[in-house]
Amino acid sequence: MSSPHSDFNQYIEYVDDYSTAYYDRALCYYYMSDNQDTLLLAEQDHTKAIELDSDRISYYYYRGKCRFELYDCENVIPDMDFEIENNSQDTFSYYYFERAFS
Repeated sequence: MSSPHSDFNQYIEYVDDYSTAYYDRALCYYYMSDNQDTLLLAEQDHTKAIELDSDRISYYYYRGKCRFELYDCENVIPDMDFEIENNSQDTFSYYYFERAFS
């Protein structure tokens, strides 16, 4: 049985400019993470998704969550700031934004 992200790996191998594939693989890494290395892979895929489609608010939110889990609080702030500016109703973004200052 293949791992969930192996399907995304194959897809990305053929279509490497599809931001949603990177985003979806990043979510797999994030939710299945059991160590910092896997979280780092998730953060890198979210960054690639943002490079390909910088208008998707959720990409910034989840990259910020990864960075928070990686204790990279300095970089959580701009991601959550972008989320708050574009989706002020998302209270979770305020939580991570505030916690990054703690």
